[in-house]
Amino acid sequence: MKKLTRIFSLILLVLMLVCTFAGCVQVPKDDIKINVISSKGTYRRQEDVTELFFALDVLNGKERDITSFDMNLVVYMRDGTVLDETVHYGEKVDYARSSLVRFTLYYEGRVDEIDVRGFSNIQTANYWKTFGGMIISSCVTFLVIGILFAVFMSAEMSGILSVGAGAVVLFDIAMLIFLPFVESIILVLASILAFAPMLIYNAMSY
Repeated sequence: MKKLTRIFSLILLVLMLVCTFAGCVQVPKDDIKINVISSKGTYRRQEDVTELFFALDVLNGKERDITSFDMNLVVYMRDGTVLDETVHYGEKVDYARSSLVRFTLYYEGRVDEIDVRGFSNIQTANYWKTFGGMIISSCVTFLVIGILFAVFMSAEMSGILSVGAGAVVLFDIAMLIFLPFVESIILVLASILAFAPMLIYNAMSY
């Protein structure tokens, strides 16, 4: 039984390595698109203040999170004043996601028209800040699963062990199909930890 379990474990490891190179979700690599979905100005007569609301669609095709960007616009006031403005947005936009970004600006006086000229100074996080939390949590999760697998093996519960190992492989395949490439690879590599305690147990039982 131990020999069969060992062979099954090795087959699963080979299958996971094959899956690593078998599929991924295509993302618009190195492409960031920011589109204005809507903008609205509301003039508060009593306060003599104009409230400008913007809703943007941000498509982040970079391999890291966006941490900030600038929006360049021209504001035309009722009194004839023209303002060249650079508005800073400093909240995270997730990697490989299309996100809805909303923010509001306030101007003294009445705004007649706004013209969004473009976006600049797009900053991205480093790889650790983008994926560090996912790497740590995935490794801990699969290591706990691996310890459980080793317990099942020592108790000769081969049925539960086989179902669990198969579930890990199916999970990896699903992640490769549905998640962006970098995230799916992190999960597949972390899932190898689910089989490491089992292989160590086998080696020690010789």
